[in-house]
Amino acid sequence: KDVRSVSVEADLSLHEGRARTDFYGVGCVASSQGAYLFGISPDGYYTVAIDRGQTEEVEVGRLVEEQSDRPFRSGDAPNRIRADCIGEEGRTVLRLFVNGRRLAETTDRPGLGRFVGMQFFVYSGRGSTDIRFDNLAARELSSP
Repeated sequence: KDVRSVSVEADLSLHEGRARTDFYGVGCVASSQGAYLFGISPDGYYTVAIDRGQTEEVEVGRLVEEQSDRPFRSGDAPNRIRADCIGEEGRTVLRLFVNGRRLAETTDRPGLGRFVGMQFFVYSGRGSTDIRFDNLAARELSSP
C-alpha cells in the first residue's frame, strides 16, 4: 500500500572503493515514480537529493550537500543510515540520520506524494566498488 510517511534504514559498509568519489545510501520511492535519495561517503560527505521521475533517465537534484565534521566508518565497521520522508500538506520533510545522529533536515515543496517503496543505491565513478548492505528496514511513520 502507499503511505504518507516512511522511514528507511540500513547498515552500510564500504569494503572497497574511493572515499572521495563513491557514495551510497537509501531512498524513499514515491507513487509518482520519483524518489528521494540519502547518501554518504567515507570521507564525511552526505547528500539528500531528489529524482522527480519525469524522464526515464535518473536526473538528480541536490537538496542538501554537506561535509560532516568527521569521516564515516569504512571496512567491516558499518554505518547505520536512516532516511525519514514525512509527507505533509503540499510538502515533504526529509531527515537524514547516520549512526543515530541527525545530519540534515530539509523540505521539498510541493513534495512527491505518497510513498510505495524503498531503494538502496551505490554510485561509483570508476567501478570496482564493494558496498555491503545489511539489516534493511522500512516502516510507516505515524502521521504528525
